[in-house]
Amino acid sequence: MRYLLFSLAIILAGCATLRTAGKNFDSTSSICADGILVNIDHAGCKKIHSRQIPGTSTLKVHCEVRKNLNPWTTNIFYFVPRHDSFSNPDAFAICSDPLVDALFVEPLTLYRNDSEPATTQSDD
Repeated sequence: MRYLLFSLAIILAGCATLRTAGKNFDSTSSICADGILVNIDHAGCKKIHSRQIPGTSTLKVHCEVRKNLNPWTTNIFYFVPRHDSFSNPDAFAICSDPLVDALFVEPLTLYRNDSEPATTQSDD
């Protein structure tokens, strides 16, 4: 179990830019997190950004460069390990599994919470 949490943290932690969920996608061992990442990718995200919330094990994930505007590319997602807690009155639960609880914050609250909006990429 600790190995699975460690795997998730290594893959998503830090101010890392994740590869999209295409051919180079590495599973996090979390059905919930993998599902969200695959959906973000499939919805037109070209660059996924993640960072660990300071003082917690919670990971904040959002689409940094997007081709399309939709909830998968505009919402902010939080992956909270089952042993940790996370509090944000604007967050809604989306899924959970034995490793993580996932929540999301809608785009209108994005601008209230010190995050920059994602950029849109053209089809050139």
